[in-house]
Amino acid sequence: MLTQGFWTHDYPITVDVAKELGLHVSTDMDPLVYKLMDLFPQATNASPSVEHGHSNKLNK
Repeated sequence: MLTQGFWTHDYPITVDVAKELGLHVSTDMDPLVYKLMDLFPQATNASPSVEHGHSNKLNK
């Protein structure tokens, strides 16, 4: 399922979806991990980082 091209790196798999896929997931996380993550905020993008579709730019 995960290798069929539907899931991409910019499509988050939620805990519920992961469980439906049969993956063992846990939401228990040490609060220190959250403090560490706060030190390295991720940039927010309004548009997806991956473009899907055919481009003729290389065929010119």
